Amino acid sequence: MKKIIVWLLIIVACSFLLGCSDFFSSSGNDDENTIVWTKHQSPIYIEGCYVVPEGKTLMIQPGVEVRFKAARYGNNYNDLERGMLHVKGTIIARGTKNDSIVFTRGGDEYEWTIICIDSTSTDKNIFQYCKMLHSGTLEDFYRCCNHVGYGHCDCGAVFFYKSTGTVKDCYFYNNGSGIFCYRSEGVSIKNSRFVDNGVDVFCVGNTTAEIVDNTCLNHLAGFYTPYSAIWSEKSDVRIRHNSFEGYYYTLYCTEMNDILIEENTFGLNAIGIYIIESQNGEIKSNFMNQGYVAIYYYRTSININNNFFLNHQAGIGCDEESNPIISNNTIVLLEDNKEVSYGIGCAEGASPIIYNTIVKGYELNLYIFDPNTHPTITYSFIQSDTLPAGCIDGGHNILGSTLDPMFVDEENNNCQLQPNSPCINAGCNNAPDLSDTDILGNPRISGPAVDIGAYEYQWGK
Repeated sequence: MKKIIVWLLIIVACSFLLGCSDFFSSSGNDDENTIVWTKHQSPIYIEGCYVVPEGKTLMIQPGVEVRFKAARYGNNYNDLERGMLHVKGTIIARGTKNDSIVFTRGGDEYEWTIICIDSTSTDKNIFQYCKMLHSGTLEDFYRCCNHVGYGHCDCGAVFFYKSTGTVKDCYFYNNGSGIFCYRSEGVSIKNSRFVDNGVDVFCVGNTTAEIVDNTCLNHLAGFYTPYSAIWSEKSDVRIRHNSFEGYYYTLYCTEMNDILIEENTFGLNAIGIYIIESQNGEIKSNFMNQGYVAIYYYRTSININNNFFLNHQAGIGCDEESNPIISNNTIVLLEDNKEVSYGIGCAEGASPIIYNTIVKGYELNLYIFDPNTHPTITYSFIQSDTLPAGCIDGGHNILGSTLDPMFVDEENNNCQLQPNSPCINAGCNNAPDLSDTDILGNPRISGPAVDIGAYEYQWGK
């Protein structure tokens, strides 16, 4: 009898120390295809690699805490020294607002590894009301991923590998990277909060993703420390209604298939949007406040429409034959420090077309770095007496170093137009890429002609 009791105790103990196994029957509610982790069993300990096999679903109930073994080393999947969860089937981790699911390390130091959603196309994979804390990296998960190699941000707390799923209402804190999507389609990341991660979201290898209504905050990024909110490469990404604060490269996008950056708020970032060698997409209706550069383009011609860029040392920089249409933007520097500043700068053959745009308050409102650069400016308010050499004057511009666009409350950064502003009804209705609404969602043309700038004065309101 004593031997039987001892063996039962060993079995119970092992049920909370999950190693590299393909199936663990964790609840009386399990069936042939379902694994259930309940709050009653919590905390669940994972020592090495726990595998959810193909055809099986892991369901994690509200209130469960999953604790992974943490260690300083263990980046090789074949020689793992830290805990991870490898999902080849389906995972449903759905907490509640008042009873979240927690994935964290099993101690006070070091890191656990990742949760990998591996090569499953089901859209039933979901993380809702989950907390992802203190995960690290796994640089050698698949050799085909080695080329990704983004330093200490490989794979992420949640790694979608050729798969799909939803992350919503979650919290990511102090992870090497929060979410990594590699060759994944239809990933949805919504209404989540990211704080002090190396990178919040990676999208690479022809990934398609919706990144909407998230808050991204980083207290760690120094001026020369490449922390990013979103790092995207060769992907099709929609970035809408998010808030970003405290990053070096806030959005770093290269060789994008298609990208939409719309109605986001940026504050206190060194570089707001950095885009390299991308031609398809749009940047519109964003508010970007205070930083070094709002937007930097390199061999990129994605149009920039309806944005408000406030108090950056440089508003828009176009380099290496970047030729976007820049229309209906307000680009202003209202602070006293104007040393070595420019509103729109063009270099190395970059020749954007600028319509219906306000540029005010910079040491150089328009700056031409290269004699082979010939931007065209038309129907715009430029607070300079003349256009610099190399610019093509398309006509109908309002020029003058002492002219005032007549903002509503410049001291409080309200750059909507007063009714007597010279920018009202002074734009071009036939400007390419003219939006139906202004940055606030008001009708874009309220009077006989479109206004210059991001804000349209609304007659009769």
